[in-house]
Amino acid sequence: MDKTSLVTEVEESRASFLAEMARIPPDRMEEVALYGVWSPKDLLGHVAFWERRGAFLMNALVAGQVPATSQDVDELNASAYQASRRLPVEAIRREEAEAYRELMALVATLPDDTLTSPARYDWLEGGPLADLVLNNTSGHYAEHLPDLKTWIDSLNTRR
Repeated sequence: MDKTSLVTEVEESRASFLAEMARIPPDRMEEVALYGVWSPKDLLGHVAFWERRGAFLMNALVAGQVPATSQDVDELNASAYQASRRLPVEAIRREEAEAYRELMALVATLPDDTLTSPARYDWLEGGPLADLVLNNTSGHYAEHLPDLKTWIDSLNTRR
């Protein structure tokens, strides 16, 4: 996948994710709706955390550093949830937009071969840097989108 295709995939998948988020009535954004504990606001904060982490990891790798991996995914998710759960919805929206812009600005600065060459970064265990981008954007949106859509659709059937 070249950089143009990568950016297109990420932009299209993010647009789909945000379109679903836009279907949520403002008064329902903080309602526990997903996975028994998360509100849509919490999901957006979760996505923002992983977009920001993706940018952090990419910066480290491109600088020749080996990112620290002291926490597992569940610990990181719990920590991110605790850090953002009391923030207002608009603050979370701004954080997500900023994290996304930061990640994609970094992608824009990198040449195709830096993004697409497999085995360039040992930390990625043979995968290209583009996989890190996809895992923290389009792949992540796709992971949560079915549950989000199901909940949103259930709102429409309850009215």
